[in-house]
Amino acid sequence: MRRGAAILAVVAALAVSACTPESPSPSPEPSPVAFHPTADPVRWSGFALNGQSLHLATGEEMVIENARDMVISRDGHRIAYLDTSAKRYVALDLRDGRSRHLTRPLTAAETDGQRRRPRPLVASGDGRFFAVAIHMRASTVVTNFETGAARTIPKLCVLFGLASATVVGARECGWDGGIVAIDAKGRAKHVSEYLNANHVMSLSPDGTLLMGCHGLIAFYDAKTGARVRDFPTPGCGEEAQWLDDRHVIIDSIVDVTTGALTRARGVPARLDPRTSFGTLPVP
Repeated sequence: MRRGAAILAVVAALAVSACTPESPSPSPEPSPVAFHPTADPVRWSGFALNGQSLHLATGEEMVIENARDMVISRDGHRIAYLDTSAKRYVALDLRDGRSRHLTRPLTAAETDGQRRRPRPLVASGDGRFFAVAIHMRASTVVTNFETGAARTIPKLCVLFGLASATVVGARECGWDGGIVAIDAKGRAKHVSEYLNANHVMSLSPDGTLLMGCHGLIAFYDAKTGARVRDFPTPGCGEEAQWLDDRHVIIDSIVDVTTGALTRARGVPARLDPRTSFGTLPVP
């Protein structure tokens, strides 16, 4: 597997639009990123592995220095990660190099606290919105990449996913909070008082299903919390990820409607819980 070699320093000034309590503050530029800007969306279809390296459809591997908690948007066009040098979360458009700050700089304690959550960062399927749960601040910041507009949601520390501007997660800052969906206007709808992060791990790209994986792989209605179906799936654990609206990938690809298993090609035999997928072909 060959590595991309072109180095392009991000030169655009990054600023998040004012949003209480998140507001712009002076900070270093994000670390230079190695990538090849291109208008070809297929090139970026791939996945982010181990929170730091990006694997492209072309077979290239791109390692981003000083990166952690990396995610890739479902369309494969944008990534976001914790820049450990600048000590803040940033997002980057892989096609043209545009970038955006997603948080203010974090303290050393806050940066360390992020390790307590397996997925503190989520992206909407179209890469327009990113949400970061800051454990030590007991809140989540949702940012519109296009405009820079940001909003802070208090007492939301566990994230399951973003459906456009609506973020789904656990309201209480622990593993025992009920699941809520909070829209762009801050209106909260309780999805379930009984489900929590012990049952649910992530939201489907289309925002219709919640998936949990603890021996059985289970699917819940994202609006009501009702259990829709479950399948006995070998090796099902916290590394399970949505591949698209109809498929989940573990060490095999699982059809969420039928439970049928298909061999996964082009991905590691054993996934890491921090793996994030763009657009991959499904057999």
